[in-house]
Amino acid sequence: MSPVAGLQWVLRSRPTGRPSASAVELVDVVLGHPEPGFVRVENLVMSVEPYMRGRIGGEATYAEPYPLDEPMQAPTIGRVTASADHSVPVGSLVKHEYGWREHALVPVDECTVLTHDDLAPADHLGPWGFPV
Repeated sequence: MSPVAGLQWVLRSRPTGRPSASAVELVDVVLGHPEPGFVRVENLVMSVEPYMRGRIGGEATYAEPYPLDEPMQAPTIGRVTASADHSVPVGSLVKHEYGWREHALVPVDECTVLTHDDLAPADHLGPWGFPV
């Protein structure tokens, strides 16, 4: 399977006061085929929540701060587009934490396969308690 190009949001600095556009950067990336134990996921919808402001600002609460110069994370629903693991086949709808990007390489043990893929992707986040 060929690589895919995509975009991801990377945290570049910790804002003080109101966040500004300079704190994040939209970066072009190319993802190859997943290694064993990973799947490549096309992200369809993610949750954006108030607690993320603390993670951006570096405040340690019940969730660790986002690391600088890395893509941010969020609860996300996506479709597997490449798989190196038979337990999560291509086409599976999954929940994972690798949001803030169009495509992600996700460890299989960090994916929850969703059995009701007849629902809209956003409909899966609400029952988990995540706003959309």
